Amino acid sequence: MQQFPDKAYPMGFQEEQESRQAPLFPENFGEKVQAAAQNSGAQPVQEPSGPRQSGIVFYLAMVADKLLMVVLGVLCLSPLCLVKLCWGSPLVWLGLLCLPLLLLVMVPLRYSFADALVQPRENSRHFSLAKAFNLRDGYGEKLHFGLLNLLRNLLWGIPTLGLLGYCGWWGITNYYGTNVLTMMSSLEELGQVKYTVMNFFLRLFGQAEVTVPAHTLADSFVVVGAAFLLTLVIWFFGACRNAGYRYVWAWSRQQGCSFSQGYQKQIKGRRGGHALVCLMNLVLWIPFLLVVYFSFKPVLSDLSQNFLEYVMTKSFPLKEIATSLLPAALAYVFLYLFVLPARNWLNARFFSASPRREVRK
Repeated sequence: MQQFPDKAYPMGFQEEQESRQAPLFPENFGEKVQAAAQNSGAQPVQEPSGPRQSGIVFYLAMVADKLLMVVLGVLCLSPLCLVKLCWGSPLVWLGLLCLPLLLLVMVPLRYSFADALVQPRENSRHFSLAKAFNLRDGYGEKLHFGLLNLLRNLLWGIPTLGLLGYCGWWGITNYYGTNVLTMMSSLEELGQVKYTVMNFFLRLFGQAEVTVPAHTLADSFVVVGAAFLLTLVIWFFGACRNAGYRYVWAWSRQQGCSFSQGYQKQIKGRRGGHALVCLMNLVLWIPFLLVVYFSFKPVLSDLSQNFLEYVMTKSFPLKEIATSLLPAALAYVFLYLFVLPARNWLNARFFSASPRREVRK
């Protein structure tokens, strides 16, 4: 048998052995990919932060987050107490710290909540309070997108803010510029608008008209309240429409793509589903709004009497008004805060689902 000399192999044999022994990826390949992803602004896919939670634990964790956010909001507004306690002192100006605290703390925390609620996998279910209150991870990005979303919400709130501004301007100018009787007659004319609208629809359906009463001061508050409620519905719809942007941001961040790519995948082409989710959010608002309406309805007559008392005596009965508004405060806790996690979960599920369309490169 023919013997090959030492270190003599058939042609190509040695190169084949070296290629088999060589690693599939070069050294530090994973670290280079991680660095390239960070330099491009994308984040790697994050694994679930804990084991799968039961539905009750998952819901209670979100309720605890909402209650802690309320407490934190009260703390951010606490400098307003200095306006009352230190009136006449330079410390009063510390009350202006409320707005920076709300913008720099509460706004980024909304995006931390979305980052904790959006699940990296379809079948995962875990909510971490530590992640929901984490401001160190991407604080600048959360603040940037949070302020943009706040600006969008303010644009939808222009009718409400405009109505409040007009009512305040009208009240101040009429109170200090005219006499009390002229102001009362203006309010009486405003209250007659209610019966004018009612009689229009009654005539339209062939029904008997309603007689306008002599005093319509309480009805003027009803007209203002109805207009204010209409503008609030517009604002709520806009807020529900914009609520999905933070979940799209969280999903894009976890998937390693930009926000514009996530927006094209999760929202564009799904306008019908987006509108349906907004309507479902408004439906979940209805119990709270109904309780507020029926609790405010008997208060309107009291407000007219309190307004007259304020005009005559310059003292406003805050204690009586606070007692009458107690049902609305209870509705805020039990019909808003305890329903809010369901709305958040609905938005997170829709805006972090995997649609058919792929991300545009």
